[in-house]
Amino acid sequence: IERNAFEHVVSTSSTSLRIISLLSQKLHDANERARVLSLSSPKSRIAAHIIYRAERQESKIITMRLSDLASSLSLRPETVSRKLQELIKERAIKKISQSAFIVLDFEKLEFIAQN
Repeated sequence: IERNAFEHVVSTSSTSLRIISLLSQKLHDANERARVLSLSSPKSRIAAHIIYRAERQESKIITMRLSDLASSLSLRPETVSRKLQELIKERAIKKISQSAFIVLDFEKLEFIAQN
């Protein structure tokens, strides 16, 4: 985009506010991802990521392949699988398909994410 064209587009207050809002959301998302990755416990990382995704999607159903979840959290797929099974046994989440699960207990997930 040429500078003049960009300046023309952002010269209106509504466009400027929309751009600022989008950049603010991007910054918030980056900070949240950094916070999740700083957690030492793999189970805490997974719980925090599930909460983050559920809030962002505004849905209790999370659809994500195991390999994608593992790579986004810098964990091995085997570790993610094992920790997801623990969350299922604790009735925090329930598996509904090969790559989807539903959040059953947000409070339990939040407690796990904080510990």
